[in-house]
Amino acid sequence: MSIEGSAVVDVAFWIVAVMAIAAALLVVTVRDVFKAAAFLAAAFLATAGLFVLLRAEFLAVVQVLIYVGAVSILIIFTVMLVRNVPGGNRTGGPFYVFAGAAAAVLLALGIVYAAFKTDWTDLDQAAAGDDRVAAALTGQYQAEAAPGDGGIELIGGPAADQETARQGVFRRTANNLGTLFIRDYVLAFEVISVVLLAALIGALALARERGAET
Repeated sequence: MSIEGSAVVDVAFWIVAVMAIAAALLVVTVRDVFKAAAFLAAAFLATAGLFVLLRAEFLAVVQVLIYVGAVSILIIFTVMLVRNVPGGNRTGGPFYVFAGAAAAVLLALGIVYAAFKTDWTDLDQAAAGDDRVAAALTGQYQAEAAPGDGGIELIGGPAADQETARQGVFRRTANNLGTLFIRDYVLAFEVISVVLLAALIGALALARERGAET
């Protein structure tokens, strides 16, 4: 029985999905700012669980390290230091309510559209019909130069020579992604730090607002 099609994975998916949705709803509905930040961290953790079920372990680790371990903790400490936690968060007026609702609706429509337009092909099912797909995903494959362009490599089929064999996508995911990050996409990887910078700027803005009130 395939891993993706097992009942255990199905049950785990629905549990993690319900946890993520519930935590996200609690973030925008609870009045206590500290509890909202804690539920935000829980939503990030549930999202990391979804990445694990999708065999994207690297993204799950990044989700935990950056969003849970850095952004969420920074928000929680900022709220504890500069906000009146028992008093709850102040409303920003009807404009912010309608703007937030409109953004949420647009995001939900985009997610629904992408979900229906995406071809959710099972990995084992796709690999069963083509040896090249199986080798490229979970095994070892032999690379061939593309006709007319020697710089582009194509998947020729299962590897016959272990010395020239290439590892499949899900055999060494973290290694392959790490190589791409520090070689081909190093600039985009460094731009991710803007997320942490935005969280830091938000913390300073809250501290400045608190100082102005006192």
